[in-house]
Amino acid sequence: MNVNNLSEHLQNLISSDSELGSRLLSLLLVSSGNAEELISMINNGQDVSQFKKLREPRKGRVAATAAVVVKEEEAPVGISNELDKIKQERRRKNTEASQRFRIRKKQKNFENMNKLQNLNMQINKLRDRIEQLNKENEFWKAKLNDINEIKSMKLLNDIKRRNMGR
Repeated sequence: MNVNNLSEHLQNLISSDSELGSRLLSLLLVSSGNAEELISMINNGQDVSQFKKLREPRKGRVAATAAVVVKEEEAPVGISNELDKIKQERRRKNTEASQRFRIRKKQKNFENMNKLQNLNMQINKLRDRIEQLNKENEFWKAKLNDINEIKSMKLLNDIKRRNMGR
């Protein structure tokens, strides 16, 4: 990453009001000793990469600021408009993301309701089938009992005839 890209990236972080951007700017101001010039360049919307006069802080003198907060009321109209545009864009993206989330949630609920209805239909079909099989089972049990009774009676009659014949 070259100096221009680094400068642009730093400016983007600062203009997006990120905590990282504020900390980097604070470190830059503390380490350069040119805090006033840097602040005025940022407030005026000038490119910080053109600022070549970085110098070591003077010994015996504390650096200008530890943290810099650019107040909107002190910022020129152009920067506050940019900040408003950035905030509006951020709000719009958040709104779109929320809307996509709500739509996905509704679709998922709809799909789950369809699955539930399908499962309930399958359960009802299976219950009907179980009932049908139980009735069929009872029918065949009754048939089997009838056949067994008929065979038992025949066997009993055969035994009686054999015993009488003796």
